Amino acid sequence: MLTFHYIVYDGWLTDILIREVPGLYTAFSAGRPSPLGQLPIQYADFTISQRQCLERETLKNQLTYWQQ
Repeated sequence: MLTFHYIVYDGWLTDILIREVPGLYTAFSAGRPSPLGQLPIQYADFTISQRQCLERETLKNQLTYWQQ
């Protein structure tokens, strides 16, 4: 059984689950490593880029907008 919040579950996620979960389950239950390739970017890398973006003028503009 899987439980998801409705905000993160959509048709795109369904396709991923149908494709990837059976392969992951088979590999892990047999003691093999993940059959999925390495991700080109990690979440930490994404957050760093977002922080750098917001340190510029963008953050000032967004804060001004929401404060008004």
